[in-house]
Amino acid sequence: VLLDGAHNVAAASVVAQAIVEWEPDREHRALLLGILRDKDVAGIVAALAPHFDRIGVVAPSSPRALGSDELAAHVKKHVERCIRYDSVEEGVRDLVRRADPRDTILVTGSLTVVAEARRALGGT
Repeated sequence: VLLDGAHNVAAASVVAQAIVEWEPDREHRALLLGILRDKDVAGIVAALAPHFDRIGVVAPSSPRALGSDELAAHVKKHVERCIRYDSVEEGVRDLVRRADPRDTILVTGSLTVVAEARRALGGT
């Protein structure tokens, strides 16, 4: 599980390229994405979504969060496999549970999402 606070198009593009290099097999890449509504949502999704086989979307615990239904609509313009989660913790736990040992799971889209994922994974 990799955590990255990529919250703009440039950062999303860089992290997507790094994941492709890290795990060349798209079938072994999963993404948990949550974005704040004042960001370039379409651009961030376009930079990330095509590189992942499974994508989970979530609204982070922030008053600025983009709703998961709206984020899912953006994601589904690029990929069909999109799961909506009610919390970052639920998304992390589900993607980890479904993963096989070769899978790489990226959690990104905002620093809020990363902080919540760290807590869900037992970090501080």
